[in-house]
Amino acid sequence: MKRSVRRLALAVSGVTAALLAAAPAATAETGYHVFDTGIGIYPRVEPSMDSAKTGIALGDGTPLDIVCQTTGTPFGGNDVFNRLADGTYLPDRHTYTGFDGFDPRLPRCQDTPAAEPVESTPASAWTPYCGKSKYVEKIEVVPWAGGHFQIVLTPTLQARSEAVGPDPHATVVEQWHAVQNCVAGLYNDLADSIWDQLECHQALSWIMWNREGSMWATGDTYELESWRPKLIRDFPRLPQYLVTECGNNLGLKPAGPFRSPIRPDLGVVDLQGAADAIA
Repeated sequence: MKRSVRRLALAVSGVTAALLAAAPAATAETGYHVFDTGIGIYPRVEPSMDSAKTGIALGDGTPLDIVCQTTGTPFGGNDVFNRLADGTYLPDRHTYTGFDGFDPRLPRCQDTPAAEPVESTPASAWTPYCGKSKYVEKIEVVPWAGGHFQIVLTPTLQARSEAVGPDPHATVVEQWHAVQNCVAGLYNDLADSIWDQLECHQALSWIMWNREGSMWATGDTYELESWRPKLIRDFPRLPQYLVTECGNNLGLKPAGPFRSPIRPDLGVVDLQGAADAIA
C-alpha cells in the first residue's frame, strides 16, 4: 500500500466525510430482507459461509422469500441459516426476520420439502476473473512471508470520478465484488481489513497529487494488504482513515515481496489454501 500523505488530511477531511457517508437505509423493518452487510452478500448452496456462493450478491434491503430455517456452521455468533425459495441459504446474522435466531413463524427445514438442487460450480473448479470491469482495470496479487499477500487493484478513471459522485459507496461495493471474484479466501477480519483499505483508497482516489511517480495521491494502484488489522467498528471511520493512513501504519510488515504482481486468473488461484472457500 502506498503511504497516504499526512499533509492531505486537513485538506480532504471535509470532502471525505461526505464520501464515506453510510449507504442508503434498508427497506422498512417489515418482511424478510438482507440486513446489516454494508456491502452485500452472496447466497450459499449449503448452510455454511464456507460453501460455494451462487447467483448475484444481494444488497441490504433486498426482499427475501424464506421457506424454512435450519442450523449450520456458526457465523457471526449465530448458527441459524434461512433457506430461500430457490434452495439457497443465507446466514440469519444478515437476514432480518424480527427474531434473533429461529423465527417461530417459520418451519424447520427438516419438516419442509427440499427445493430443486441449486446448480453451482464446485469450489475446487472455481475460475477467478481479475480483468476489466466498470471500476477496475485489473487485479493482481503479490505473495509475502507468513502466508500474507498484497492485492494490487488498478482503478479505472471512471472509478476516480465516482469518488465525488452521487453514490461513492456503490462504487466501492462494485470494486469489492470484483476483488471477491478474483481472490479466494477473504473472510471475517481479513475481509473487513481489505474492505477498509479499499474504501479509504477509493475515497481519496480523485485527488491529484504528484507523488512517487504518480499524479494521484493514492498512487496508480490501490495496494491492499492482508497483514493490516481491521479498523474499530464502533468508531467514526474518517478519523481512523486519516490517522492510520488507510491502515498503512497498522500491523507488522512481513518479509517480501517474493515476486512481481501477477493476476490470479493467469494461474495463481489459491493464496491461502482456500480454493475451496470462495468469498
